[in-house]
Amino acid sequence: MTNEPNQPFNIEEWLAIQKKGFGGKISREVFIAKMKDLGQEIEQLKKNQTALETKNKKLEEQSTIAQSDLTSRDQIITQTQNKLTEQEKILQSKEEQLQRNLLVLQDKDNELQKRPDITKEKFQELVNNQEKHSDQDLKPNNLPAD
Repeated sequence: MTNEPNQPFNIEEWLAIQKKGFGGKISREVFIAKMKDLGQEIEQLKKNQTALETKNKKLEEQSTIAQSDLTSRDQIITQTQNKLTEQEKILQSKEEQLQRNLLVLQDKDNELQKRPDITKEKFQELVNNQEKHSDQDLKPNNLPAD
């Protein structure tokens, strides 16, 4: 029987080996020493188990926190994507409005292009002509008298 740390201890096998060596009897000192060794091994295994349980709890807490953070980030990403989509719609709406305004301005520009070109001098001349005429001259003739 080998006493390797990775292999479990088999007390029955150990007792059988001890009996063969001592004519079927095991000395009390050997038995007590072996029980002390087994007790120490049990205590060490209990400590290891406690340490592993503590580590497992910490890892579960970290996992819960990480999952919570991930959920939070997913919500932030979703909210940001929704805001981005909303902003894109607003931008598209404004772009469409600008296109409509541009068409209106182009129509007005075309209309202005069709009108005769009045320079500042010509405009002033028209204003001066209006000033030469009295208010009476500017009234239409076919209106009923007051």
